[in-house]
Amino acid sequence: MSSTTSLSRSKRDSEISEQCHIHWHERHNPNDPPLVTSDVSPDANARKEPSRSQALQQAVTYPRRFPHPSIWRLPNDTLHFPTLAARSLDVQTREMFNTGLSSVLIPATFAAFSKRVDQDIVAFVRDDQRAQCPPIEWTVRCYATWHLATLHSDPDLLAQSRYIYGVLIKYLQSALDDSRKSTSLTTLTVAVLMGIYEVFDGSSPDAWLVHMRGAKEILKRRGAAAHFSGFARTIVFSCRAFFIAEALISCEECFLAERAWASVNARAFEREDRRGKKCRLVSLIDRTYREVVRVPGMVARARRVLGEKGEKSNGGWTGEEMMGNGVEMVSREELRAQIQRSQAALRRLRRALTSLSPEEMAPQDQDGEDIIDPRFICPIRRHSVYAASAVEDLLGRLSAMLADKKESDPSCKEAGLVEIRSTLRTKSPDIMSPSLSSNDTTSLDFIFLSLGVMAL
Repeated sequence: MSSTTSLSRSKRDSEISEQCHIHWHERHNPNDPPLVTSDVSPDANARKEPSRSQALQQAVTYPRRFPHPSIWRLPNDTLHFPTLAARSLDVQTREMFNTGLSSVLIPATFAAFSKRVDQDIVAFVRDDQRAQCPPIEWTVRCYATWHLATLHSDPDLLAQSRYIYGVLIKYLQSALDDSRKSTSLTTLTVAVLMGIYEVFDGSSPDAWLVHMRGAKEILKRRGAAAHFSGFARTIVFSCRAFFIAEALISCEECFLAERAWASVNARAFEREDRRGKKCRLVSLIDRTYREVVRVPGMVARARRVLGEKGEKSNGGWTGEEMMGNGVEMVSREELRAQIQRSQAALRRLRRALTSLSPEEMAPQDQDGEDIIDPRFICPIRRHSVYAASAVEDLLGRLSAMLADKKESDPSCKEAGLVEIRSTLRTKSPDIMSPSLSSNDTTSLDFIFLSLGVMAL
């Protein structure tokens, strides 16, 4: 082995650093005459052999000790604060994410809940220490890149956004397999934001369901009590429409209608009222939600009563057994009565929302600040009225089918089931455009504020 190779790395680095320092003085001494090596032009010498600076760069590959800064010809910020540029870019990206979410994607939804919760999504991403982690950073970049791609019609940026989305999918898969990360707030936030990303990106119309089902399992593991306040409350409160829609499409009871979750929601609203966030419009919207969140369970029970489980060979009931079973007949009447009570409550709420006065539509807190941005009060009320009307109509049809005396006729029963199936057909192509309309709301606002009625 050569002597050069046998030298210790620290000694070689020291010699290289000293040689760099000597060369710097040789090149920058103003008293030295110009260096002339031959009569050949400098361009010819450059073609024959590398310059001294090029040879030095080849010799110094990864020095441990920095030579004189002028050799590197780098900005002072990069030398002394190497993460300053990256940090500045990260801050700009987060601000782009916040602007896109609150002004482009869901402006009316953000106006509806941002002043009522402890911490909205903008404050979380901008200031919360828990958001200063790679999963949230990459989620923010995914949204910001998509926003730029849409703004400039740039397919390359769109491809980059979807590539980042793929990286986040891998993170979610690994996080769900880790017992420490599977129930963390970071994992829950990424899962919900990826589900929303799938809705407005539209590359896979039903992929948002997968994310919402995953987020639902995370919420169940965390428990209802963990979402009484803070940013965890914000996630459930602002994204509840997606969980209702997922339950309607899956034809099962929504977990938010369970006693524990309903109790936490009621106590959270009472707490917000005590803090001066109470108003007539907010109260009516909350009461509408409490009725709508129970509808997926009613639909699921009605389908079972109407024989959706199929023939006896598949573990279900036949029409004759259903009609001859006294217990099932009682449950049918009880279910119909429950549906009628909910239908009547939604009718009263719809009328109350329609007859709101201008003062009730412009609520202010005890400090005189607007609880809801006045620019979006009319769209918020309109979407809430639509939700109450659509669910009221659905419950009316369910009640009529349960009361139908001709239900023993197989053809009549099949017609009723087809009607329910057609009612629960998703309208994915209609909800993929987040562009602003004339009333300053988006199709994403419709999903959020109509409480998942897009699944009807």
